[in-house]
Amino acid sequence: MNDPQRFDPYKLARARAVARRDFLIHLALFVPSAVLLLLFNLFDQTEIWWSLYVVLPWLLGVLLHGLSLTRPLARLARFFDASRLS
Repeated sequence: MNDPQRFDPYKLARARAVARRDFLIHLALFVPSAVLLLLFNLFDQTEIWWSLYVVLPWLLGVLLHGLSLTRPLARLARFFDASRLS
């Protein structure tokens, strides 16, 4: 019932640190890529802002990734964890 491996605080802290690192990598890839795409589109001299079709969904993904690190959404993600469903 009280499995010590299940509630190991070091494993939880490591998992949070890895999740935070993964988010920062995602953000570090998004920002320069989005700026580059917007600059390409700015100098492209077209009336259609085609870069927004890439940047806005990616921005939504980055925002949701960042929100998944907050406590309420992390609890919700744990609720739907595959190990609990089986």
